[in-house]
Amino acid sequence: MEGHAARARIMQKPIHRCACGTNETRFGGFMAATLYHVGPLERIEESYAKLVDWAKAKGVKLGQRVFERYAVDYWTTRNREEFVTELIIPLEES
Repeated sequence: MEGHAARARIMQKPIHRCACGTNETRFGGFMAATLYHVGPLERIEESYAKLVDWAKAKGVKLGQRVFERYAVDYWTTRNREEFVTELIIPLEES
């Protein structure tokens, strides 16, 4: 949220392999708070703050991990105002 990652991994391949004996890839199986951030990454903390405020208002606890999926980035447009990043923060189970 403050622009400093404790640990980061950039993935362009599937991040989880299915244990079902096939090459199928699965992601999910958890409840999450999600939000689309539109604009440059230098302002992404605004979107993180919105997710934190939403979680407080709903009485849910955000987990420590976060996934950022770049739906529209510098590979698609040079206009940074058009960047779209999906934030996915798993919720902690009560």
